[in-house]
Amino acid sequence: MLKICSVCGTENESDSRFCRNCWTPTRCAQKLTTEQVAGSKRDEFTRRSRLSNLRLIISGLVLMALIGFFLFQYSIRGMKTPATSIGSHIENGSWPMHLGGPSLASQASRIEGNGQLWNRIAWTFETSMPISSSPAVVDGILYITTEDRRVLALGSDTGDHVWEFNTNSPSDSTPSVAGALVFVALREGRLVALDKVDGSLVWDFHSTEPFFSSTTVYDGILYVGSGDRTFYAFDAVTGEILWTHDVGSRIMTTPSVNEEVVAFIAQDNMVRVLDARTGKLRLDYPIGTSNGSPSLEGNRLFFSDFNGSLRAIDWTQVQKPMEKIARRIRLQMFIWGFQSKAPVLKGTVWRFRRPSESFQGTPSISGGAVYVPSSRGNVYKISSSEGRLVWIYSMNSRVTNQPTVHRDVIYVADDFGKIHGVSVLTGEVVWKLTLAGTKTSSVVVAGETMFVVTNVAGKGVLHAIK
Repeated sequence: MLKICSVCGTENESDSRFCRNCWTPTRCAQKLTTEQVAGSKRDEFTRRSRLSNLRLIISGLVLMALIGFFLFQYSIRGMKTPATSIGSHIENGSWPMHLGGPSLASQASRIEGNGQLWNRIAWTFETSMPISSSPAVVDGILYITTEDRRVLALGSDTGDHVWEFNTNSPSDSTPSVAGALVFVALREGRLVALDKVDGSLVWDFHSTEPFFSSTTVYDGILYVGSGDRTFYAFDAVTGEILWTHDVGSRIMTTPSVNEEVVAFIAQDNMVRVLDARTGKLRLDYPIGTSNGSPSLEGNRLFFSDFNGSLRAIDWTQVQKPMEKIARRIRLQMFIWGFQSKAPVLKGTVWRFRRPSESFQGTPSISGGAVYVPSSRGNVYKISSSEGRLVWIYSMNSRVTNQPTVHRDVIYVADDFGKIHGVSVLTGEVVWKLTLAGTKTSSVVVAGETMFVVTNVAGKGVLHAIK
C-alpha cells in the first residue's frame, strides 16, 4: 500500500507521516495499492501522450496555414497584372483580328446589312507581291500585312493609303487592333505594337525564332505563340512579359481566349488549354495534324484535323497529377482484354468523324452549330451540342479557308476565286461571286462591306465588295 500526496502527488511508504517531497502531512493522502499506482501511471502516460500529439497536430496545422498564407501573398504580389483591359472584340460592325474576335468563331456582328446584296466591287488595292493574310477593320480603317514587307493601313470605304510600317521580312499574320494600338507578329521574329493613327512604333519584342501566328488581345493581355517553342502573354500596352509557357514544340496557330483560359494547337499535334492569368497548364488533348486553331463557345472548345475528325471538349475540365499515367494503364488493360471499355480522354464531349475527308482551318461557330470545310470542297454543318450532322454543302472545288457566318448566311471562298454564300438553315447556295485570281483568303465582313484577298499574276489584290 502506498500513500499518494494530495499536494504534489509523490508516492510515499504506507507508514510515513509526512510527504518526503513537500513535507505535507500524509493523513489526508490517497492510499493505493501497487497495481492501482501502476495503472494510474499508465493512464497518465496515455493522457500526456495524447495531449502531446494533439499539440503537435495543432502546431502543424497552424504552421501549414501560415506557410499557405505567405505563399498566397507571395503569388499575388508576384503575379503581374496588365495595365488596361483592352481587347480585340467585335463591336459596331468591326473585324479587329484574325477570324473576328478572341473566340475565333468567325461570326460577324449581327447588326450588319444583308450579305446577299453584295455584288459590286467598290475598290481594289494591289501589292507588288502576294498577300497571305486577311485584314482587320476597325473604325473605318483596314489593317493588313503583305508579302512585300509592309504593314498597311487603308481607308476601309475608299482603299486610300493612310500609313505603312516597313518590315524586314514578308508577313502572313493578321493584325490585331485593341485600344489605340495595332499588334502584328512578324516572320522576322519580331512582335510590334504600332500606333493605330500614324503607324509609329510603340514597343517591340524580338524572339529567337519567327512568329507564324496572329495575335489575340483579351482583357489587357496579348497572347501569341512563337517558333521558339514558347507561348507568351504580354501586357498589351507596355510590352512587359507577364508569363511564358514552355511548349517544347513550335506554335503556328492563333490562340483562342476567354475570361478564364487560352487555347492553342502546337506542331506536336496537341491542343493545350492554359490558365489565362498564370499560364499554368489545365488540360492537354491529342489531335491529328491540323492547319487551324481551336474555337471557343461557352464551355466548349472545337477543333478539327486532316484525319477528318471534328471534336468538342469541355475546357473547364482540369487534368490532375498522374491522371495521364493512370489512363495509359487503363488503355493497356483494355488492349489486353482486362477492361471492357477504352478510357475516354479527359474533357471529351463528342467527336464527329469523316475518315475520307481532310478538314481545313478553324471551325466556325454560330447559332448552336459548328461549320467546318474539307479539302474536297464540302462544308459540314454540325450540331455544337451533340456533334450531329445537319447538312453538307458541296462546292466542287478545293477550299482551305474557314467559313464566315453573317446573319443567316455563311460565306466561304474556294482556292480559285469563287465566294459561296450558303443558307445556314438549308445548306443551299443563295449567292455566288467570282473574283479574278486564285488562292483567296477567308472572308471578312465589317460594316456593310465584304473584304477578300486574291493573288493575280504574282501580285496581291484586296477586294472591297459592297
